[in-house]
Amino acid sequence: MVDITIPVGKGKITVSRGVVKLLMTGKYLTIRTVVSQSPCTDGMCQRIIEPEVGIENPTDDPDLRIFAGDGIFLGIDQNVFSSVDKGREEVVVKKSISGKLIAQGLDFTS
Repeated sequence: MVDITIPVGKGKITVSRGVVKLLMTGKYLTIRTVVSQSPCTDGMCQRIIEPEVGIENPTDDPDLRIFAGDGIFLGIDQNVFSSVDKGREEVVVKKSISGKLIAQGLDFTS
């Protein structure tokens, strides 16, 4: 197995070989935006925006844009697409040491 790179707008998302092995069962790799409030107590708090990476069964989710490459499917929401496209980002999806899926190189641009 090798890493698979999928063009997304003007950027690209590379799926590492460890994650590709998990996707051989016909599931989709999804990257969604999760927004939470920062822990500060004043009224000037900024929102914390993080990617949530998962493996899901294919569904008709109107919020996801589907991309395909070399036999795998990638579903991303509009915020992730805009960030990768505008920032010309090169995102790498891989497993962390603990086994959790992470997206490195994803900086949410406005």
